[in-house]
Amino acid sequence: MSDWFVYILRCSDNSVYTGVTTDIKRRVEEHNGLHGNKKGAKYTRVRQPVEVIYQEQVGSRVLATRREAVIKKLSKNKKEKLVLGTLADEFKKIPARHTCILRQKILRPDYSLSACKFPQDNHQSSAHFGAFVSARLVGIVSVFLEDEPESKLIEPDFVNSWQIRAMATEEAFRGKGYAMALLKRLEDYVSKVDKVVRFDSNSNVLKSNIKNNGNKERSTLIWCNARSEAVGFYEKAAYKISGKEFEIEGVGPHFRMRKVVA
Repeated sequence: MSDWFVYILRCSDNSVYTGVTTDIKRRVEEHNGLHGNKKGAKYTRVRQPVEVIYQEQVGSRVLATRREAVIKKLSKNKKEKLVLGTLADEFKKIPARHTCILRQKILRPDYSLSACKFPQDNHQSSAHFGAFVSARLVGIVSVFLEDEPESKLIEPDFVNSWQIRAMATEEAFRGKGYAMALLKRLEDYVSKVDKVVRFDSNSNVLKSNIKNNGNKERSTLIWCNARSEAVGFYEKAAYKISGKEFEIEGVGPHFRMRKVVA
């Protein structure tokens, strides 16, 4: 099976064109009318000659078309930065559906894509964040309003209790700070939310819009079931182990970890 590529062409009018192919040399020749003018794209036929200014090897046709769609949505300025390698990394909220591919690829390779969806994904209080490098999603994390099991401190000491789930980073981008930046983005989000709203932990929807009900300052609890090999990562972010190691069936050994933020 041939690998697929995403490519960007520079056209004669300085515009750019994005496409996918298994053979970049042949495809550029087609865009330039060397194999009959009808084989090239309609856009490039009237903008010849064209030349390749960027290419990525992405694997399957499905992945190539997905990557093509992402690049096509970029502004002309961001495409130029992508070509130059100066497109800034981004850490931002993303829709729940955008997390599933990395969840499956990294965390649950033996599960179907639908099995990588969580019941809380689309709750009003839930949030999902992505790390983007050259407009490519390379890391994800989700956070859900969820009481920590067996905790006796949830009420009234904490405004809300949040669970981190599905933290995952592409292998090539690990150890470069992307996961820590995502965690910081998540913590900033829940801290700001807790300063102005309170959610009903039973219904997971907005309950009131008053700051701490006028009472004493209360903190936010963030917790997770961390894979045993990820304990060191969370400890660097000031999370502490709570309890003994336990097994999650089909996933592996974990520790519960927690952090209280103001």
